[in-house]
Amino acid sequence: PFSRNMADSRYEGWGAGIGASYGYRWNFSRHLGMEATLGLGYAHLDYDKYTCGTCGDRLGSGNKNYFGPTKAGITLIYTFGGKKKPAAAAPVQTPVAPAPVHTVVYEPQFTASFVTPQAEAVKHRNEAGQAYLDFAAGRSEITPGYKDNAAELQKIYTLIETVRKEPDANITGIRIAGYASPEGGYGSNLTLSGKRADALKKQIKALYGFPENLFSVSGRGEDWAMLDTLVSQSYMQDKYALLEIIRAG
Repeated sequence: PFSRNMADSRYEGWGAGIGASYGYRWNFSRHLGMEATLGLGYAHLDYDKYTCGTCGDRLGSGNKNYFGPTKAGITLIYTFGGKKKPAAAAPVQTPVAPAPVHTVVYEPQFTASFVTPQAEAVKHRNEAGQAYLDFAAGRSEITPGYKDNAAELQKIYTLIETVRKEPDANITGIRIAGYASPEGGYGSNLTLSGKRADALKKQIKALYGFPENLFSVSGRGEDWAMLDTLVSQSYMQDKYALLEIIRAG
């Protein structure tokens, strides 16, 4: 629908490109914020042109170069819930985006909060990350050698080491939230997600020797909103029928 040439001709070739994007977020209040993103890039295309169809005579060759905007967007953000800030300064914990839902995948969310002493006040900061750990169906044990678990665990360790290497920082809290895939009953999935989050806590605790009271662990059960997003972005058969079932619940 965008090009007459693409409708009447067939193109074969290759392309390469590189780009960068920058985003900035404004927080208008405790609940309302806005984020803007702009991307710039360069692309080179080298192609042969044929008559339309799976075969046909080659009509010619060519190449094109493009440099300019590749992405632009504005997102309005509203955060539901949350507790009022206390009068004294306290660590601010920011929820991490929920995990993609796979058949046997659980995404632990973790937020490591630490304080940096200042001459006039104590500055509170937090670092957040996400990992996608694979579990056998119905199990909560973390197996580092299973699928991509070793690389995903390293993401968590790297975040913790980054905070620990801050010369004037102390870790004051680590929050972990777990999820389970949507098959099975809600009650069993809620319990399973809690066990998986607790398994990650034990893994971190055993490695770094953090005290028990440093952790806040919770199981979130099933994440239907993320499942809706994944199906919406897929090319699977019966995509729209599946979305109707998901959204009807």
